[in-house]
Amino acid sequence: MSLGIGLSLGSVAARGRGTLGAPDWPEGAVALWLILGQSNAEGWAPWQQDPGKADPALAVPSLTVEERAAHPWLRMSTRGSGSNAGQFPTSSQGIATEAFPRSSGKVYSGAESRADGIPDGTQAFGAEIALVRHVREGTAPAGWRDDADPRLFLFKQAEGSKSVDYFRWGGDGQGLVLDALRQANGTNLHGLAAAKTVLIQGVIFVIGEKDAKDVAPTGDTMAETLTPRFADWVRQLRGALGGDVPIAFCEVIENGAARAVSNVRMAELAGALPNAAVIESQADWTDVGDATHYDAQGQDRLGHAAFGHLRDTYGRPGDGLVTAFPFTGLKPWFHVPPVFIDDGGSQMRVAATPSAPGVVHALSTAPGTPTPSAQAIYDARNGPDAFQRNVDAADVETVWYTGGGSFAANQTRDVHFMLRASDGTLGEVVTAVRGGNVKLSPDLSVGATTATTAAATVGASFAGTLHWALHAGARDHMRGEDVEAMAFGPVQAGSVACTPGQTATLSLSGLSAGTTYTLFVTGRRSSDGLPSPTQKVQIV
Repeated sequence: MSLGIGLSLGSVAARGRGTLGAPDWPEGAVALWLILGQSNAEGWAPWQQDPGKADPALAVPSLTVEERAAHPWLRMSTRGSGSNAGQFPTSSQGIATEAFPRSSGKVYSGAESRADGIPDGTQAFGAEIALVRHVREGTAPAGWRDDADPRLFLFKQAEGSKSVDYFRWGGDGQGLVLDALRQANGTNLHGLAAAKTVLIQGVIFVIGEKDAKDVAPTGDTMAETLTPRFADWVRQLRGALGGDVPIAFCEVIENGAARAVSNVRMAELAGALPNAAVIESQADWTDVGDATHYDAQGQDRLGHAAFGHLRDTYGRPGDGLVTAFPFTGLKPWFHVPPVFIDDGGSQMRVAATPSAPGVVHALSTAPGTPTPSAQAIYDARNGPDAFQRNVDAADVETVWYTGGGSFAANQTRDVHFMLRASDGTLGEVVTAVRGGNVKLSPDLSVGATTATTAAATVGASFAGTLHWALHAGARDHMRGEDVEAMAFGPVQAGSVACTPGQTATLSLSGLSAGTTYTLFVTGRRSSDGLPSPTQKVQIV
């Protein structure tokens, strides 16, 4: 399925090297790692040697009693919720022990008679075990590792059996990571940055099985559309952290063709993003017997591979430290980046969901112009190609028309948006393409409806393809890429060819009486791949 997501793919092996510096480690700094994903990020590896293995000595390779105990310099975030989300404990965090707190919230609940032999109720761990061991194996003097004052922090937020869409804005778990990052009370990332020099080491993603399992309304697995959806989650995370922090995407166990596709899509994503790489699984990344979850040895190998790649690519192999990317506090970012939802000829209608109140600044440039910096966009705010929008509240969708004369009719432009918070902090920069004469006309509308059916019509000024998705419930505007990718679980979806001057009819059936639905339509011109605005209409 071709989505025209606008990513420039390149060699995975060549990406990222040399793009981040590693100056001398500042005195008093703390190292922060982030581990995100689903069940393999939670970890299913038992801390005890698995009695179901033929050779129990291989179950937890080289994991000593000391390494199972708490380290005085280690802090791990707890999952929690509300004001407790993402908190770091005030005392040392035990790693892979039977006592709480443990390194993962996962408790294996299968029957003890299962072939894999993991007993009921065993605690579990993930890649953080190997990560910590790797840090401690540094050969150069590194006094920070032995200081009773904690110097290593692990922010680990994971939840099993969830897709990429679950974690990003618009999914049911949209606050699991981003809200936990920005909690303002307690010992968390926000509070840590206020008290310490926080240096982000990298982000390890372990996710993909759920997307390979889920089937879209068209019959394709969601693995096929993983790239644009995962890219948006990375954008949100990096926007919040304020830069292109290094990322390692870890492959899932290829138990079937759909999971192989997930791994291919992650490789595409890694090749399209700066400071990112996919870590390929190896034969010794063994599992607990279900061909899905890595066991102790598998997690050990996964963690070492991810840490080793990031350290060798960006950092200091002598002492295990990776990069001196400074975290000075969360930056304002867009939960949903600005998207064009109508073309008024000399003005455009825009929708966006900012993470902070302030001002959205925009600068229109010729197609292909390099993306300007946030400062450059702000400095050009009074120029002829600039426009702004005041934002009164965080986390709320805002919709507006640009001023008359903002655009020349039927002209293609790159529009670079930047969110400036009320305190003057310059945040994320994102680019949207205004395609010249790639309009939806007549606009999307709903005609005849019954208790279980509806008919919608929409036209186009171009020859190409219209993509549509029907969602149960009221939803804010979403990106055209998400409509194309059938993101967030639409109940119906499809595509239809369009030609100039002709109106397409979308016949919807099987609706539930009394349920509100939201229908989205977006399009792409076949001649050049330029996107149309993305429109929506509610069906009640």
